[in-house]
Amino acid sequence: QVDVDGYYVQLGWIITGESRPYKAGVFKRVKPASPKGAWEVVARFEDGDGKYSDVGLATTDGKQTTLGVNYYANKNVRLGMSYMDGEQANGASGDEVRARLQYAF
Repeated sequence: QVDVDGYYVQLGWIITGESRPYKAGVFKRVKPASPKGAWEVVARFEDGDGKYSDVGLATTDGKQTTLGVNYYANKNVRLGMSYMDGEQANGASGDEVRARLQYAF
């Protein structure tokens, strides 16, 4: 038997005023109100047993903080960039910058 625990807290704010639709337990796509698109800032903190290999650490007891920004060009295209910083319980640390282009159809 494996005993693991952990938690995360994630926040997002669409600074151009749009909202993220939510229906039947599922978040839907952001639809920009302007032809100029929509901007969102995001933050996430996680702590506990997990896989932290994206910041160069092992599957371990650790912490990770993520800060990012998303640009929604339209309801189908999202560009995102984030910075992640992680630390294992033994003091080892790592970080990563990640960029993403997403097309949803």
